[in-house]
Amino acid sequence: MARRAARPHRAAERGQATVELAVAMPLLVGTCALVAQVGLVAADRVALEHAAHDAARAAAASDVAPDAVAQVARAAALARLDDDELAVEAVLDGARVVVTLRLPRTVGLAPIAPLRHAVALATTASAPREHSAIGSP
Repeated sequence: MARRAARPHRAAERGQATVELAVAMPLLVGTCALVAQVGLVAADRVALEHAAHDAARAAAASDVAPDAVAQVARAAALARLDDDELAVEAVLDGARVVVTLRLPRTVGLAPIAPLRHAVALATTASAPREHSAIGSP
């Protein structure tokens, strides 16, 4: 007899889990998309830092004229991070090569235009020019 009394109460709650899932699902999907986007930006940032280091090292070790250092740095950065939007700036600062890389990215939920934002990732790396590169013994 106790079972018959429990059934009407249970029938009134039928579908409650489905409604809760329908309400919670957009929040879960949005949170997962946000976490994934943060991970992608972090990965781009690490790749950019490695490319800047490689570019500074290659430019510092190259035995080219000072005006060609930027070309060497660009080639080294593009070898590591093959992206057409990559901006490379290399300058000689005394006996050091300073390389600055900039990479624009668009982050956010792609189908929802108001939630998309442009982010400019940038990093700088420097390396001392090697003796053979500056003509010193």
